[in-house]
Amino acid sequence: MFWLGTAQQLAKVNIRAIALIGVNIHLSDKVTCLGVLIDSQLTFADYVKKLAGNCFYQLQLRVIRRTLSTDAAKTLVHALISCRVDYCNSRLYSTARVQLTCVRSSQC
Repeated sequence: MFWLGTAQQLAKVNIRAIALIGVNIHLSDKVTCLGVLIDSQLTFADYVKKLAGNCFYQLQLRVIRRTLSTDAAKTLVHALISCRVDYCNSRLYSTARVQLTCVRSSQC
């Protein structure tokens, strides 16, 4: 469970846990839903960093690169990167352009 809001709104909230039927539920700054890391201010900064890291990891095809033609390697990289970027991309619609540049650089 976590709170959503602007930095000013979240600064007003001092609650770190909610007691429900004798069980303390601790609040978090981030949660993962369907593989998307959501922060309390909806900036998606951590998700974009993680996504860019995953994309750059997939670009490391050194082991099989020698066995692929240039066109086959391009197709493979495009498929591996596109599926990660396209997954839940509607959530990134309003994300700041600065955050998305690291993802775009992995697509080139």
